[in-house]
Amino acid sequence: MIQPPFPYSLRRMTTDDIPHVIAIENESFPVPWPAKVYRNELTRNARAHCLVLEMDASTRPAKDGKVSPARCTGSCVGYGCFWLMEGEARVSTLAVAPPWRCRGLGELLLLALIDEASSVGAELLALEVRVSNRVAQRLYAKYGLGIVGRHRRYYTDNGEDALIMTVELLGKAYQDRLEQRKATLFSRLGGVVLRPLPIDVCDARRTGRSPAT
Repeated sequence: MIQPPFPYSLRRMTTDDIPHVIAIENESFPVPWPAKVYRNELTRNARAHCLVLEMDASTRPAKDGKVSPARCTGSCVGYGCFWLMEGEARVSTLAVAPPWRCRGLGELLLLALIDEASSVGAELLALEVRVSNRVAQRLYAKYGLGIVGRHRRYYTDNGEDALIMTVELLGKAYQDRLEQRKATLFSRLGGVVLRPLPIDVCDARRTGRSPAT
């Protein structure tokens, strides 16, 4: 599993992470998954592979954009999952806590899922994305995913279509591309990793307020 520069780290999700994951889930999706779904993924679904992204609990963003001592508890700032089925890794979810978005952490999670999928033998990675979510589409295209289809009225909250995007993971050319993307991203994360926030991170987590993403 890839390991990003301090203060970030990646590991496999456990049932102890579910309360933190659900807190992010409820702030991220109009139809959030309940805790029992994640518990099932972790304890009963052998096809599921779930990762969490943590930030060292002794750090938090300061007003100058650098890392300073934290007042927050809990260090899970994002997560992602995929199912492995007959050589295909199907991304089922990916989310970053609202106060930590727009910092390359969603990209880091995507990279981690691709790396994990490759390590468990996936030949293809696939996912669905809202037609209106151009930001996510650009990120996925950056990692080689292309549009191969469309699910009509896929999202139950508003009937929006989903684009199906895939990428083949095999081949030295693609793996070399991943290494280049990883080096660029790690350089970004290992420098001044955080920018000023319009609101206090701890207050956002406690009250449910979050900065614009």
